[in-house]
Amino acid sequence: MFARWNEVNGDDKFDIHCKSEASIGSRIKRERCVSNIWAELDEKFAQAYLGGLRGETGAPPGFWLGQQSYWASKLREQWYRVGNEDAGLRETMRRFGQAQEALDRLAPSRRSVSSVAPSEALVGGAKRAFNVTAGRTPWKHKLENRSFVLTTPAGGIQGFTVTCQSVTEQLEYQPNSEWTIPDDYGTCRLQVNATPSTVFTLYEFE
Repeated sequence: MFARWNEVNGDDKFDIHCKSEASIGSRIKRERCVSNIWAELDEKFAQAYLGGLRGETGAPPGFWLGQQSYWASKLREQWYRVGNEDAGLRETMRRFGQAQEALDRLAPSRRSVSSVAPSEALVGGAKRAFNVTAGRTPWKHKLENRSFVLTTPAGGIQGFTVTCQSVTEQLEYQPNSEWTIPDDYGTCRLQVNATPSTVFTLYEFE
């Protein structure tokens, strides 16, 4: 979908690219998709923040956050306009919407943890999938694969912890992100902290 968008949107600053990156202090990567203008303003925000710590003059960090909000609204306007005009982009958006609906339909109706049959629910090359309804205590799970995705149709995931043989990392939940654990972390367990009755699905990928 983003590849088609980048071909037809007519402005390079609105092109969207995805990359895997780790947050500060972590080696666990997640995929993040942002426009060229958002990435550029991210850098300017960071420079302004560091400049303020050093006592330098210039636009404050909040100015660049405001610019991000402005250009995000411009990107949305462009997205809807081009989506209405370009049949190729419209078709990729339709397929993306169908995929999102398929994920949402996997939500269980009972308070349990259940393995999902591959013939019914393994999507996008996933090796394992589990439907979960959160209880009063965090849900714990042994990961058999190095990458995973957590999806929830209604929110409620507060964060999660990855505990491996040599390291433990607490991570902030980000929707629509794929997380990848370095091979040298060894065997890992996932602990998901969520509001009781939160419904989510875990997908594991190689």
